[in-house]
Amino acid sequence: MAFYLFMSVIMRYLFNSPLYYSDEIPTFLLLLVVFFSIAHTTSQGEQINTDFLLVRLPMAIQRWLRRVSTFVGLLFSVGILMGGIRLVVDYWERQTMSPSGLSLPLFWPALVIPFGGAVMFVVLLNQLFSKEFLDE
Repeated sequence: MAFYLFMSVIMRYLFNSPLYYSDEIPTFLLLLVVFFSIAHTTSQGEQINTDFLLVRLPMAIQRWLRRVSTFVGLLFSVGILMGGIRLVVDYWERQTMSPSGLSLPLFWPALVIPFGGAVMFVVLLNQLFSKEFLDE
């Protein structure tokens, strides 16, 4: 993605001949990276944490707050899933195409949004009911 953007800038400013679809392709790739990364970072437990206050609390409160944050994450993932499904259905029904010459039906790249939300939901649900989480 970075190479494509770099080449687009070089072609545009040095040769006055921009690459076709220089805005669309990086946008679609960024969408893929973000929503596939959501699934991966959630499954690895590597999402951003700020626990400088949390570690000063008693363990019982820490466990309760971890459960609450996992539940909030579940609600967030449902929002991503449902919003993504509505977007994909809207693009499908309206036959929305990408605005440049690529003319790609936009429901294809939009499919990664509900996919990311669904995987995040499954991972968080699994964490919420895992033996380690319940035994805390």
